[in-house]
Amino acid sequence: MLGDVEPSVVNQYVMERQRVSPFTAAAASRSLKAFASWLARLGIRHDRGGSVLAHVRTPRVPQDVRRALTDLEVEAVLKATSGGRYPERDRALVLVALDCGLRLNELRELAISDIDLGELTLTVRAATSKSNRTRQVRIGRETARALDRYVKDFREGDEGDDETVFLSQDGHRMTRGGLGLVFQRMRARSGVRNFTAHVCRQTWATNYRRRDCGDLYDLKYEGGWSDLKIIGRYAHQGPLAERRRGPSPMDALLRDRSNVGIRSSLRKSGDGRVVALDGRSA
Repeated sequence: MLGDVEPSVVNQYVMERQRVSPFTAAAASRSLKAFASWLARLGIRHDRGGSVLAHVRTPRVPQDVRRALTDLEVEAVLKATSGGRYPERDRALVLVALDCGLRLNELRELAISDIDLGELTLTVRAATSKSNRTRQVRIGRETARALDRYVKDFREGDEGDDETVFLSQDGHRMTRGGLGLVFQRMRARSGVRNFTAHVCRQTWATNYRRRDCGDLYDLKYEGGWSDLKIIGRYAHQGPLAERRRGPSPMDALLRDRSNVGIRSSLRKSGDGRVVALDGRSA
């Protein structure tokens, strides 16, 4: 009832949602505050023209409670895909989740026509994306092979390029709950306690940075985020020893400049040998 949209009731409700998770509590608070603002704008329920929940505080969300999978955990999950009733589907599903960072509903809505194995890309349509924007995401070669094998050799169900890629056991399009159950079963088989579709997205974002797959703007685009700030919740920073694997910015610059100088001083001889411009063999 609209009479329950008042600070004491909402604060109590948000405290109850804290028992589920801080993220659930924060989401509930934001939704109710937005609803109260809408009521105030319409003049239905307000406090001197403003929202009755204007002074209700949204709980702070911890920044480091979400943990990406380690490399060993990724290997354990991939191994666990072979233990189910539909191993080819499960392997392709997990590889897409870990390699492309799609959200649960984006995985569920992915259609055969969205995949271009020749260009190694897949398209997330605006109608299926949380951001309401179409974007293209790269596919790795191993993921492409798994998708190609599953779709051509093992996928049984409704035909047509507009059909969804990942089907249920009866050959029909999966529900959100059904797809969630697939991840639950793989979590149980792998023993990786925090394995979910959302953790796959966090793992993708973290590894995108770890493996130098692109810069932050590439990550922002492929992840479908509108703000660079939110990337910090997903792409966790690697340890210092790992960050030291590459050169410093100036070392990289000087190395590249040096390589340019070396390449410009070399030419190929008529028989294909590389020789320096002074005639000596390089």
